[in-house]
Amino acid sequence: LSLNEELTMSKKLIALCACPMGLAHTFMAAQALEEAAVEVFQPVPQRLCGGFPGKCGLCQPVDFLRPEAEADYRETEALVRESFWNVYRPGCTEHYILHILRDDPAYLPELALVMEKDGRLIGQTAYVQSTLCADDGRRVPILTLGPIGILPGFQRQGYGRILLEASLEKAASLGWGAVCLEGNI
Repeated sequence: LSLNEELTMSKKLIALCACPMGLAHTFMAAQALEEAAVEVFQPVPQRLCGGFPGKCGLCQPVDFLRPEAEADYRETEALVRESFWNVYRPGCTEHYILHILRDDPAYLPELALVMEKDGRLIGQTAYVQSTLCADDGRRVPILTLGPIGILPGFQRQGYGRILLEASLEKAASLGWGAVCLEGNI
C-alpha cells in the first residue's frame, strides 16, 4: 500500500502546523489539535439529522452546504476578506490568495465548499494539492486546507466546524489520506 492509502485506511489523526505569525499561534494550534484528538478518540454521539440541511443537538441550522460555483467567486472572496480583515495585521490578503489559487493547477475545485444561511454565503473552504517529502525520499500527495472562512457574525458558533468536517469527509471520499492545515484552527 502507498502511504496515502495507509493513512486513509488507518484513520489516524496526523497534523502538520506551520505558522508565519509566530510561536504563540503554533501553541494555539497545538492546543486545538490536542483537543480535537481527544474528541476523535472518545465516543461521539451520532448526528440525528443526518447532515444538511437541518439541525440537531450537534449541528447549527444551515440552509445549504454545496460546492462553490463560478458565480459565487466574487461573493466568496468578499466573505474571505471580511472574515480575515484586520485579524492578523491591518487589512488582509487571504481573499486575493484565494483569487490567485483558483488559477493554479494545484487548486481542487471539487473540494471548494460554501455554506449558506438565510440566502447568504457565510462560510467557505479551499484546498490545494500538495506534496509531503518523507525522510526516506518518498513524495506523498496530500492536501493543504486554506483559507477557510466564516463571516465574523457567525464565528465561534460551530459553523466552521460543520464546514471543516464536511470538507474533510468529502476529501476522504475522494481518497485523500492527509491534510495540512495552513493558518489557525
